[in-house]
Amino acid sequence: MIYRSLLLVLIATNSLLAQEPEFRVIFGEKEVVSGLKLNGWDRLDNPAKLDETVLFTDTKKIRYLERLGAAIKRTTSFIEFHNHDLLPGQVIGFGAADPVRGIPSHYLVHVNGNYRPFAEADGTIRVNAAHVRRIVFQSSRITDTNHAPGTVILRDESLLQAQNMRWSDTGLRALSENQSITANWVQLSAVFPNLDPDLSALDAVLADHLAPANEATSRIARYATIDGGSFTFRESMVIPLRRENNLIFHTLQPAWSLDAIRILFDSVAHISYRSYNQLPLSSLPANVIEERNFTGFQWPWKRNQNRTGNILTASEMISEIGVSTHSYSKIAFRIPPKLVTRFMSYLGIDQSAEGGGCAKVKVSKRLANGSEAVVYQSGFLLGTYPYTIADVSGLTDAEALIIETDFGHDGRPTNADPFDIRDDVSWVLPYLTLDLNVARQANDEIYQYISSVKDWQIPASLRARVELTSHWDSTGGRWLPTISWKAPFANVAETPVLEFHQKTTLTANNSWLVVSASANGVGDKTTTIEVQVNGEPLTSIMNGNVSLTGQVAKFDARHWLMGDKVGQEVDVSIRVMPREAGTFQPQGITFAMFGLQPTVTGLPASGQLPEPDVPLSSLTPLKFTLPGHTEMPMPGLLKEDTPLTVRSLKIPDGYVFPGRSEIVYELKPEYSHLEMILGLADGSTAVGTFEVLVDDLTEPIWTSKELFDPRLGTSQANGYFSRQTQGASVRIPIPTGHTSITIRSGTQTSIGLLGNAGFRSN
Repeated sequence: MIYRSLLLVLIATNSLLAQEPEFRVIFGEKEVVSGLKLNGWDRLDNPAKLDETVLFTDTKKIRYLERLGAAIKRTTSFIEFHNHDLLPGQVIGFGAADPVRGIPSHYLVHVNGNYRPFAEADGTIRVNAAHVRRIVFQSSRITDTNHAPGTVILRDESLLQAQNMRWSDTGLRALSENQSITANWVQLSAVFPNLDPDLSALDAVLADHLAPANEATSRIARYATIDGGSFTFRESMVIPLRRENNLIFHTLQPAWSLDAIRILFDSVAHISYRSYNQLPLSSLPANVIEERNFTGFQWPWKRNQNRTGNILTASEMISEIGVSTHSYSKIAFRIPPKLVTRFMSYLGIDQSAEGGGCAKVKVSKRLANGSEAVVYQSGFLLGTYPYTIADVSGLTDAEALIIETDFGHDGRPTNADPFDIRDDVSWVLPYLTLDLNVARQANDEIYQYISSVKDWQIPASLRARVELTSHWDSTGGRWLPTISWKAPFANVAETPVLEFHQKTTLTANNSWLVVSASANGVGDKTTTIEVQVNGEPLTSIMNGNVSLTGQVAKFDARHWLMGDKVGQEVDVSIRVMPREAGTFQPQGITFAMFGLQPTVTGLPASGQLPEPDVPLSSLTPLKFTLPGHTEMPMPGLLKEDTPLTVRSLKIPDGYVFPGRSEIVYELKPEYSHLEMILGLADGSTAVGTFEVLVDDLTEPIWTSKELFDPRLGTSQANGYFSRQTQGASVRIPIPTGHTSITIRSGTQTSIGLLGNAGFRSN
């Protein structure tokens, strides 16, 4: 029995030893460790191990991890970004920019399978539209070809070069020089969006290095998944956790995403890490200057894979980050001007050439005046040779880096391949070293990544004390950009620690100020936020200032009304105030809303109020019910000697309209639209829902519920106007063939208005 047990143990041990490794990792340059099982990495406090080898310590960290045998097969629908990240998923909508909330225009992407939004239950995430290079709805030969920005490809493979694109809930409308098309989602094969006027492709790539991070010097990670996904993000901002069926997910948020994404860890094929100031050549915009060959076939260059689609190798150097080229080719990569201090790459014939190949390479820099200068030239590269290193400095004057792969035919070593046979050159870890301080001096990161404050000035002395960081909002499921103080300093009572100024002429479109903010919990003391106009304190709607409690992502919002100052030039100051004097570091601040917004939505850019052809004040209603009134009130007045206003903005014509009101007017055939301003005129609660009906029909032709996003809360889902709700200018089409129109308000008891109300005629 003992012998039998020993035999079973020996058999089991030998079987284990015979197992092929499932993972390999690389420490430093080329220290390779293989193993069978990854352990941990499911919580922040549970370190990752390969068998018994710890993968991350203070002194030693992996630079590369590979799941051996993982086959990568790209999904048929995806979004590709300017940094050449790729998100598998389907674009299903488009969201316009919201300047006050600091939300850029964005695509709504439905993800499933190996991906989940961290918080959204509907399976969608938002991606910054300015970062998108290509949207593929149905992959094909033609969609995989490079096309110019503005190219629209339909399912029948017809192409349109669009000067202008407009997205809607149903698809895309594109306008070219001589035609326009409207295509729904199922008619689109691929779209290469026009370049964003405010964010170049190169700036989008640099966002991997400059976007807010919780640790400024954290390494940059890149995950590649088995369905072709690739994600670049900060190593310090990954959140591992176990979720459905006890599976491990890693939560991350690339610079191009407005939301955090959970990735099934078992779907990750490769992981690469690089220094915070290293930019891969393979992430940059590029164009082919010249390609030619001896053998009649030109192998195209590739990003982050070798010629056969596998990882890149140069002798014993291994990585999924790099560039594959073949002789003869000359490729120019745009590089950020004034930022690049060094270029270094490992070079060699890829192992896929099986020891063959013979080529030479050259690296040149292109200056702003168009001239080129050679900065590196190799000797012969053979498949049997060890790797060589290209190491170049003095690139701050360059605007492009050109890599040239030349035939090694003439004068080649004995027995080397002739012509361009097997000249598969791998540029492994081709990194540009960036001076990020220069980048931050050129473009203030606070204005770049917190767009809601871009029209406000921060005094230089106060700006010097703060920096841009990021903190995790577990409720919202995203990393939030945060203005943080660098160090403790002497806080003086009644003196702002941060201030935002703007001098502007007020209109109906910018006379409502809103600030919603929270503290990040990092620092010694919390702050409050107050507002001054022309040096005088302005009282908020709720009679108080924004008060930051120190609870992460606990936002406090206040609104300030300036409608009574429309037409005036004012100096508005938003002041972050210490609660007490002393030497301490205030807690960082995140803004959910910040800035000036319309007092009345729906107005033209000029802020001009509606001027109907036939004002209601010129007509006699067929009947009316106005609580508190036995006769029609005076137009333009809330009550005697008190002008009619909507949230402090004077409305010269129209009527008060309390809750439970109803008014009926005769319709004439020439009336095409009813237009009016709706909102709260007086009261401490709300007014609404407003409805418009025709004849004796019980189903309204319009309701104020249409004005609001139901996700913003029950009150707005019901179409109510509260103290914190902007007024709305509406223009409602009137169906033909009816004789009367009814306007009524719901059971909310405050006083509303029908401002500048009346009919438009055909």
